[in-house]
Amino acid sequence: MTRLLIPITLMVAALLLPLPREWSVGWRGELLNRLHAPLFAAFGMLMPFRKTWMTLGIVIAAAAVAEIVQPWFGRSASLTDLGWGALGAVAATLWQRGRIAFRLVALSMSLAPPGIWWAQVAKAQNEAERQFPLLMGGHATLLWVLSPGAERSENGLILHRGSSIRVEVPYPDWNAFQALELEGTLESAGPLELGIRLDIDAGLPNRVQAGVTFQPGSNRVLVPWPENARLSPVKKLVLFLGSAGPEARLRLNEARLLPVTKN
Repeated sequence: MTRLLIPITLMVAALLLPLPREWSVGWRGELLNRLHAPLFAAFGMLMPFRKTWMTLGIVIAAAAVAEIVQPWFGRSASLTDLGWGALGAVAATLWQRGRIAFRLVALSMSLAPPGIWWAQVAKAQNEAERQFPLLMGGHATLLWVLSPGAERSENGLILHRGSSIRVEVPYPDWNAFQALELEGTLESAGPLELGIRLDIDAGLPNRVQAGVTFQPGSNRVLVPWPENARLSPVKKLVLFLGSAGPEARLRLNEARLLPVTKN
């Protein structure tokens, strides 16, 4: 009984512990989703049952119950999470067969989902640091967090009315940059204003607000920062569209900081 309580306690703590909201969205949220695979694999590996079908059934049932009760604890439920948990259950049954080959496959099945994703995120972070002051483009676009109503495309990010995108910046001191340059295409019956916000990590005021108007068709626009704006330490850049007005589709292909020009 004690041997069964240990994995149950660990699983409950991992799945039901409230997390900061930032951890449940974007690339962090996807990482947490994929961690269901090794979590439920470990849960099954620690179970005392010898019959693999019992382990498989109990672990999958536990994964399903977890998705049902997680919203009660401020966590989100997802069929995708259930799928990762089921994969962990299969890995646990392979582990219980005891042979080295089966256990190597079990470890690969459970660790590959978060491992591959973490490698992609690390690549994106390295690229974001390397291509700064370019903020949107290439693999680094993976780091942008999309609200409901926003979507990814092959050439950038797409915003609809009432949606937003945001990214944690690789370098916090923006005092050497005078403006933000955006390139995008607007599908709309008329012009549309894009809101821009910088979240500052310390002190007050802790936000810098700006905006720019896009015209229907292709645009390359310049957004100068307000006079005397505090541009360090910048934590996050947020781009958003208001919900009022007719339907619109704004595809952003590039976002770049422009350095202060010396006279």
